[in-house]
Amino acid sequence: MKRNKNKLVGVNLGGWIVLEKWITPSLFEETEAEDEFNLLKSGKKVKVEEHYQNFINEEDFKFLADTGINAIRIPVGYWLFGNQKPYLKTVNYLDFAFEMANKYGFKVLVDLHGAPGSQNGYDHSGKVGEIGWDKHEKNVLETLDIIKKISKRYCKNKSLFGI
Repeated sequence: MKRNKNKLVGVNLGGWIVLEKWITPSLFEETEAEDEFNLLKSGKKVKVEEHYQNFINEEDFKFLADTGINAIRIPVGYWLFGNQKPYLKTVNYLDFAFEMANKYGFKVLVDLHGAPGSQNGYDHSGKVGEIGWDKHEKNVLETLDIIKKISKRYCKNKSLFGI
């Protein structure tokens, strides 16, 4: 299908490197976990790693390109670089997405979907419960730091559309 380079036609790659129970309920089976934090605390690290590796692959990017998609939104968590336990490092999957975006001609919108302390108390913030992002300056500074790290890593990538 021919793509119009002046018009963004996009999809969201939600549920891939930020887990949301409503998108991938099978990951949460046989646990009481409602969020990624507690899923990992429950001992499902291997299952989560397998999900990251297999949920989205090159065939998916090719399919999207073949159907006329030219933009992808990728939700990421503040734990992207692997420095927030029990969360796993996921930046290598975002790197892969940029590699595929360059190969197949996508624009990428990186969405900081989970902020330290939880910006909304929902599962996609990493941990269900109290909203604490705005209650501690440390959380706000850490959020700015992660955005800076993402910016520095991808600022020269031709596929970056925005953060």
